[in-house]
Amino acid sequence: SLPSTACVGTLLPQAAEELGLVAGIPVIGGFGDLNAITFGCGCIEDTMAHIYLGTSGWLCETKHERIPGYGGSHFTLDETHENTLFGIQTGGRAYDWLINQFYSAERRELGDAVFDFVNGEIAAAAPGCDGLIATHWLGGELPPLAAKNAKGLFFNITDQHERKHFARAMLESICYTHRLSLGYYTEFHGGQKPDGIRVVGGGAMSAEWMQMMADILQITVRVPANPRFVGTMGAYYCAMIGLGLAKDYADAIATQSLGEETVYTPNPENFAVYDKNFSIYSKLY
Repeated sequence: SLPSTACVGTLLPQAAEELGLVAGIPVIGGFGDLNAITFGCGCIEDTMAHIYLGTSGWLCETKHERIPGYGGSHFTLDETHENTLFGIQTGGRAYDWLINQFYSAERRELGDAVFDFVNGEIAAAAPGCDGLIATHWLGGELPPLAAKNAKGLFFNITDQHERKHFARAMLESICYTHRLSLGYYTEFHGGQKPDGIRVVGGGAMSAEWMQMMADILQITVRVPANPRFVGTMGAYYCAMIGLGLAKDYADAIATQSLGEETVYTPNPENFAVYDKNFSIYSKLY
C-alpha cells in the first residue's frame, strides 16, 4: 500500500485528451472527502475538532488513536491519526428542502441569491423562534440518534409563526444535533469544551447561521476564508507533498495565505432560550 501523498503514475495520453490536459502530469493517490476537508480546514493535530455543513454534515475530532465506543464512526486520516466522526445524514439538504417548500417563488426569481434573501428573514426572527422547534431528520439519522425511521417535525406551531420562524427553526435544529455531539466530546474530555471550533462547508457562509451555532454550542465559532473550498485545499496540500513542494501537511498549510477567518463569539443573552429549546429538542426523538 502507498500513502495518499504518493505519486502513483502519470496521466496517460488518452485520459489527458479526454480531460483536456497534457499527458505526463503526475497523478497523486489522494483520498476521499472526509480527509480532504479535515486537512483543508487545518485540523491536523490531536483533539482538534471541526464541523462541516454541507448536504449532510458532521462534527469531527482528530485523534492519534481510534477510541472504541466514542463517536458514531471513524476514519483513518493519515499514518498517525484516526478521526472520530459524529455524522448528520440530513443537514443542508433539510434546509434546501425548506427553501423549496416555503420560498419556491423567490428561488425561481432569485436563483442562488435566494439564500441571502432567506438569511434576511432568519435575522428578523427571534432566537428560539418564539417556541417553534424543528427536527431536520427527513430521511433517518446517524449516531448519536441512529434511527432510519427518524422523521422531520415542526413542534409547537401557533398562529403567530411565519415562514421566517420555520426557516430559522430548521437551522437551529441542525445546531442542536451538533450540540448533542459536542456533549459527547465534552464528556469524553472530562467536562472540558474546546476553546473554539472551526466550521466549514457551504453553510458556514451564512453569518446568521454561524452566530446561531456559536450561541447554541456556547463556544467561539471560527470560519476560514472561502469555507466552501476547504476540501479542494486539502487535495491541494496532498498534491504539494506528493510533488515535493512541502514536507508534510503542517508545512503545506504554512505556505498558504488563506485570508482572515471570521470569528463568531457566543452571545450570553441567547443562552437561556436555546438551553430551554435544546432540552425539548433532545426529548422529541
